[in-house]
Formats: sequence, structure tokens, C-alpha cells
Amino acid sequence: MPEGLKKMVVGHSKDMDTEGTYGHQLTGDMKKAADYSALAFDKILNKNGSK
Repeated sequence: MPEGLKKMVVGHSKDMDTEGTYGHQLTGDMKKAADYSALAFDKILNKNGSK
């Protein structure tokens, strides 16, 4: 989840250390991280005309 969205959901200010406070891994977190990474690579590759 993008940091700004996470901060909004938990009510943290821009300067609050959200990752330090809520940095523990939950079930499915690695899959979510992989999905975010795959989406980022897909956007880059599609932007360059590859697919």
C-alpha cells in the first residue's frame, strides 16, 4: 500500500513514522508487495511498447 494512503487510513500526519510503528509483516503482505512491483514493471514495459 502506498505510504500516503496508509498514513490516511491510520490517521498519521505526514511526519509520523508509520512504517516504524506498523512495520510488522501480516499474512499476504509479500503477495501485495509482489503485485505492486509487477504493476510497476508492467506500466514501464507497456509504456515502452513491449508486451
